[in-house]
Amino acid sequence: MNGEPKPTPFCGELAGEGNSMATLKMERPRKATLDYDREADTLYVSFGKPVPALTMDLGNGVLARYVKDTGELVGFTIVGVHQMVGHE
Repeated sequence: MNGEPKPTPFCGELAGEGNSMATLKMERPRKATLDYDREADTLYVSFGKPVPALTMDLGNGVLARYVKDTGELVGFTIVGVHQMVGHE
């Protein structure tokens, strides 16, 4: 494959504080843990064991959590789930 890296399940480029274009990545699929807060209508998605992470606002109520040094994606927070999927 011409020495190119293998595609990953998730890889996205984001503008971040101090980084003109930071890349978030998930090296290999890991078990996802879901936690829904009904009162806040917020879904928390975590990959693997909890680790210290920064948060990037992706817009439309979606936040990505990632490790600063590696850009590894460790989770998402989705605010306003019912509105997002069309349920009141």
